Amino acid sequence: MFLLTLTQNGHVYEASREIRSYGIPEGGEGAAYESLLRVRAREMEEGMIEGSKNATVDGRLVCDAILRGTEESKPVRKYLRIIVSGDSVFQLSCTVPPGSESSDSIKIFLGNYQLP
Repeated sequence: MFLLTLTQNGHVYEASREIRSYGIPEGGEGAAYESLLRVRAREMEEGMIEGSKNATVDGRLVCDAILRGTEESKPVRKYLRIIVSGDSVFQLSCTVPPGSESSDSIKIFLGNYQLP
């Protein structure tokens, strides 16, 4: 896995690429996103999927989601964009305490994010 992390004004931005031993077939992205979101939510204490939406960006199906849970004993919201392509899973995320979100900063980082 390749991971890049940046922290600014209480927001933790991450970009990652995970290479899998198998490819996601074209047309199977939706099922892959559902599975990946459940895994990401379980990685957080008391993690839950607050909302998700698949959208087409530049001809590719992507998944935007918001997770809520606890990390390091602190409540957080995690804004995600997940993109599967072949055997790779690309993930952009911003983790921030609830109520401290800078929506402009999150949208700039995640591109044309589909959830409010």
